[in-house]
Amino acid sequence: MPTAQEWCDFYRSVDKNADKTLDELRVRWNQMAPHYAHKNRRSGYLAQLTELLALAPGESILDMGCGPGVLSVPLAKKGHDVVAVDFSDGMLGELRQAVAEAGVEERFSIFRRAWQESWDGIPQADVAISSRSLTTHDIQDAVAKLESKAKSRVVVTTACGEVPWIDARVERALGREITPPQLARDFAVLLNYLLGSGRFPEIRYIEVPRVPQSDSAEELKGFLAKAADVKPEERPLFDAFFDKHVKERPGGGVMMDYTQETRWAVLCWGPL
Repeated sequence: MPTAQEWCDFYRSVDKNADKTLDELRVRWNQMAPHYAHKNRRSGYLAQLTELLALAPGESILDMGCGPGVLSVPLAKKGHDVVAVDFSDGMLGELRQAVAEAGVEERFSIFRRAWQESWDGIPQADVAISSRSLTTHDIQDAVAKLESKAKSRVVVTTACGEVPWIDARVERALGREITPPQLARDFAVLLNYLLGSGRFPEIRYIEVPRVPQSDSAEELKGFLAKAADVKPEERPLFDAFFDKHVKERPGGGVMMDYTQETRWAVLCWGPL
């Protein structure tokens, strides 16, 4: 049986962003911020996560990797104080705009900080949340930081199946082997690290049917190609797949002719 440290080492070894600098990653997320802010507010994921969080009246949250506030702004409107943390200036700009529009400025404390940086000065909250944002390659450090800021419990959601940026049909069309265990890799590593380090999380699941779609064929094709990191030599296979499965969307735009059953694991535990 691998040790907790061996699970950490494996996670680091398969992280494709492990060799990228914070500045490189920040540029990428800054560019994504405007599109991400508006698209993700429509997700059925948020309603399910809010229900699973089961926050008591007045409980505060720390939202690590808060992005544009798609989770924390609605929670602030329900009366919860928020410590919002993200390393992307673009995301924090979208967050501040959303906070102002919602009129919940007094409920927010906002910090520009990355997983890899010191969290000194960030206050504790009742619940520390990482919602689809565990992007660091050092899960031991990430778990320790979340626990240090959680008075009551930690909640982490991570992929355990298809997600918007992992389309199994595209992967297989490119001749890549992809299996259910591979799709659940991040969840399996995090769970085994937690168990190996003496933590026993409660686990729930969020499933959201999703049809890849966009306002234009060019935009949708670009998103799918970028998500799959299509190589030049794979382009003919990708183009053939896209042309076969794209169709017009009722009311305008385009969509693929299949539905992804995206799945997320929600892990909750008390700090050691």
